[in-house]
Amino acid sequence: MTIEKAISAGIAGNEISKKITGTSEVSAGRAAVAVGAGAVTGGAITF
Repeated sequence: MTIEKAISAGIAGNEISKKITGTSEVSAGRAAVAVGAGAVTGGAITF
């Protein structure tokens, strides 16, 4: 994965986590959602 794709996946994961949790506050729960969503998005980008 290129740096550009990794950044895109990270940004997408962050935005998805905001929608799922309903907040933009920093928390362990939102971080976990962001990481999971970014991983799923990253997997989709590589195909």
